[in-house]
Amino acid sequence: MNLILFLQQFDYPALVYIFKAITLLGNPEFYFLALAVIYFSWRKEEIAPLAALLFISYFINIGLKEFFIISRPPEELFFITVFGHGFPSGHAQVSMVLWGYIAWRLKSFSWPALFVLLIGVSRVYLGVHYFNQVFAGWLVGFTTLVLGIITIDFIKGKLAVSSYES
Repeated sequence: MNLILFLQQFDYPALVYIFKAITLLGNPEFYFLALAVIYFSWRKEEIAPLAALLFISYFINIGLKEFFIISRPPEELFFITVFGHGFPSGHAQVSMVLWGYIAWRLKSFSWPALFVLLIGVSRVYLGVHYFNQVFAGWLVGFTTLVLGIITIDFIKGKLAVSSYES
């Protein structure tokens, strides 16, 4: 809670507005928009594996929240309205999957890592997660991402071998 209180001492209206905008990049609605943008302007073939990873990560998050049932910080610290349990942070977890996947495909990690970091920090600043909840979200998201990438590469390798044999 000390980190939340430290960050919230800088509760300038512009900063609150910026962090509210940043946290929107971790909302489920944003992921549908991101998938549409990726489909229409980048790589159509990435949609199915990325969408699968995002859905899997989302459902893992729901399962973990229901299993652990760990509360969020006190509501008087909230700068936004949220519901449900706090552990692990879904915004941190799923943003790690989305931006990590994009970084892996682009082979560029700096700006996607910045988005993941800012989304996580926004959750603490806005008072809706303790840092350990955000950190756990990052860890679960990273694990999901790595296992997903390994699986995707394995499937693509199997498909390439079977189409070569045909």
